[in-house]
Amino acid sequence: MWCMKEKTLKGKELPILILILSAGLVLRICLRLFTFPYPEVMKDWAALLFEDGFSSFYSHESVQWPYPPLYLYVLWLMQVFVRLFGAAKDTGFHELIIQLPPILCDIAAAAFLWKEASRRISPRSGLLAAALWCFNPAVIHNSSVWGQTDACFCLFIAFMCVAFSEKKLFKGFLYFGISLMLKQQSLSFAPLVLVALAERYRDERSLRALVKPVLQGLAVIAGMILISLPFGLGGMLSQYLSVQSGMSGASIDAFNFWTLIGRNWAPMDSTFLHISIRTWGNAALAAVTLLSFLLAYLQSKKGRADYPLLAAFLILNVFCFGTCMHERYMFAGPLFLLLAWSFRPKKGTLLFFLAFSLLQFANTFVIYEYNLGFFGENFPKESVQLVLSLCVTAATLLLDLFLLLPYLRGRNRKDG
Repeated sequence: MWCMKEKTLKGKELPILILILSAGLVLRICLRLFTFPYPEVMKDWAALLFEDGFSSFYSHESVQWPYPPLYLYVLWLMQVFVRLFGAAKDTGFHELIIQLPPILCDIAAAAFLWKEASRRISPRSGLLAAALWCFNPAVIHNSSVWGQTDACFCLFIAFMCVAFSEKKLFKGFLYFGISLMLKQQSLSFAPLVLVALAERYRDERSLRALVKPVLQGLAVIAGMILISLPFGLGGMLSQYLSVQSGMSGASIDAFNFWTLIGRNWAPMDSTFLHISIRTWGNAALAAVTLLSFLLAYLQSKKGRADYPLLAAFLILNVFCFGTCMHERYMFAGPLFLLLAWSFRPKKGTLLFFLAFSLLQFANTFVIYEYNLGFFGENFPKESVQLVLSLCVTAATLLLDLFLLLPYLRGRNRKDG
């Protein structure tokens, strides 16, 4: 009976998938046309790139905290479409074109999840994964209402995870390089590159096996430098450094551990337990990186590293315990948890996906609505962010136990 149901579903799979993706796309377009993006800096950058070119962009006095070159090329192309279609400035259609890349990446991620879950589990699971991402309020709000671009770099990190899982190192390096050229936050996933190299060494038991991957990695770096040249490397690097120095809060409206202890927007040079927050942040980053290597080692002892779970572990712990985190920086966590579920359908993984999706939506929704003044003066922001920060911290610690404790106890983890 089950086989008959699966065979029938497989015949209907493509039309259902098209319906899911089309509905998700239409919903996002409608929201983009009738809501207010905040902030609207992308339109300004796109116009500046089109009018003044690439070489002077990073040195322009109006440009603050810019994105890497590859996304700037995307913005330039979107501005070309704006001019081509004659979209009037600051109209809904103008904003839709500028924000189209993250919207399309949302839909592409849903299709990608369908593909992975369908071939690894079942067609029904593939459709479920696509629907869970396509109609996820956290995803819709981030890309279509707020107008943020996190979906773009997250998509390529997801590609990287699958490539590394299939031992395709060059593809993984390429996807990681593309992601880095879309947004600096991709650096959080750099430990996965080292894990992939370590697994290649373990498989071959020879340093010579690393020569080809290292050369491939260097080729990707050379490509990144090449596409950055039109912007000027000096100006780009100086702007990158200014971005890092400008992120001066222990938490920047992120509902995490630092907000939980009352350090939202606290200066990095202020102290906690007589130690500067900057030092605590560096220590937290080091600890999360080391724990990710430990988790990868424990996973490898039972087969191979689970890259989607490692990616989720990294970004969610960095968001919770790292410093200079914005409200949106948890966005990638649910994607990698759902991708991990598509690899191995465990109920616990799916529950964490749902929990972190809800928490991400709550974080971005509260900050977005509060900043635009929709809540009014009597909104108890401090109380709300305290409760939600407690939930995020507790959920992150539970996820860590869920991932690490079975290995540390020396017991096999069971599906479900």
